[in-house]
Amino acid sequence: MQIVKVLEEILWSKIGTKQEYHAEYGKKPLAEFVREIVGLDMNAAKNAFAEYLDGNPQSDRTGQCERFGGIKNRLTDMRD
Repeated sequence: MQIVKVLEEILWSKIGTKQEYHAEYGKKPLAEFVREIVGLDMNAAKNAFAEYLDGNPQSDRTGQCERFGGIKNRLTDMRD
């Protein structure tokens, strides 16, 4: 995952080191750490998306659901 590599570069060479990260956060995956910082809650995201669809009945629901599913899956994959 390219985005994780970019985050590692920033966190482990410009802000601190990989050893400092692991000393502070243990084996916590970087993607999980980032989600905690930005406050991403998957249930909140699903609820917000459902509200969006309810408020936009003319939207391309199939396309929107596919895009949301792709984003959700990508974030889930980043947990490892």
